[in-house]
Amino acid sequence: MKMIFLLLLALLSGCAILKPTLSPEQIEQQTQKIFEAIQNKPDWLFPAEICPAEVMPNFEREVGYLSKECVKNPIECFEKCKKSDGNSCYSLALFLEEKKGPEQEESRVLFLRSCKLGIVSGCTNNAAAKLNAEPESVEAVKCSADTFEKTCEKNDAWGCTMYGFSLFQGKGREQNLDEALKALTKSCRHGDDDPACQNAKQLKEQIEKLQKESRRK
Repeated sequence: MKMIFLLLLALLSGCAILKPTLSPEQIEQQTQKIFEAIQNKPDWLFPAEICPAEVMPNFEREVGYLSKECVKNPIECFEKCKKSDGNSCYSLALFLEEKKGPEQEESRVLFLRSCKLGIVSGCTNNAAAKLNAEPESVEAVKCSADTFEKTCEKNDAWGCTMYGFSLFQGKGREQNLDEALKALTKSCRHGDDDPACQNAKQLKEQIEKLQKESRRK
């Protein structure tokens, strides 16, 4: 009787004692199944060549967790993404990047879906991946600049760093060092240790150095 009471108490308190931890082999098997499912181009994920700037909604959802959540059960994350959980799409995209590297389409399409569902960082990540995959494409360069501008307006740290870089290089926008510096001031909202902030500071130094050299001439 005492054992039954303890079991009921655990269930009522939300304890996940009945949910076994997956082994590394099971996680790898699930990950491979997810890759195969995305490669079959399901309707809920494709078409995936749309520019994030064109599908970014007016609303914004807060990022609740990062890729560690999907380590526990990738398939569960995938199913939640299918049911329009933007955080799960974003987290799964990060998880797949960590597992298989950034040079694959599967993460990009998940970032795009998270973008459509209001995860601003998903928009930034998709545009950055698009630019990295097609650096010489006029369309990809313009799309990325359009997206970075919009995500920076929504105070996405990496969006501001990337938009500052676009303005610095004159890619997708006319070169404008003053506007680049203005964008970079919004890159450190998560603190000085954030990679977006660190990259922004390095870029800011380059721009200020150029400006000083220009004034000397």
